[in-house]
Amino acid sequence: MNANLTFYLPETGEIQAVYSGQNPEGQKAIFSEYAWIEGHYDHRTTYISAGEPMTRPTQVTEIDKTELIADGVDAVTLSGAPADAVFTARSFETGESISGTLSDPDTFSTVVPGLWKLKIEKFPYLSWEVVVNAV
Repeated sequence: MNANLTFYLPETGEIQAVYSGQNPEGQKAIFSEYAWIEGHYDHRTTYISAGEPMTRPTQVTEIDKTELIADGVDAVTLSGAPADAVFTARSFETGESISGTLSDPDTFSTVVPGLWKLKIEKFPYLSWEVVVNAV
């Protein structure tokens, strides 16, 4: 009989591995540093809280505009992000990347023209992304 197990970090509920097979005790030994529950859960949409699968919440992050002047002065404003979220901005044209901890509200400006992907991450929230055009 096949067993389905999901292994997760007990401190955060972040899913680390899933197993489906006939040797659950062996897998429990291999992943002994993690807590586990029965079932197969997707880390992209689920986390574990108090031993129960929970749907990862959607961020309520908002942006005031998706186009800005690439002069280092004009900026987009991001608001509603989870506290201490990680912010990353990556230029599609140059590959340049900027990252840091986001305040609420916070701004992004650049002198590099082109498309930028802005991403905000804070577990257990789902990642939030938007593309901004710097002209």
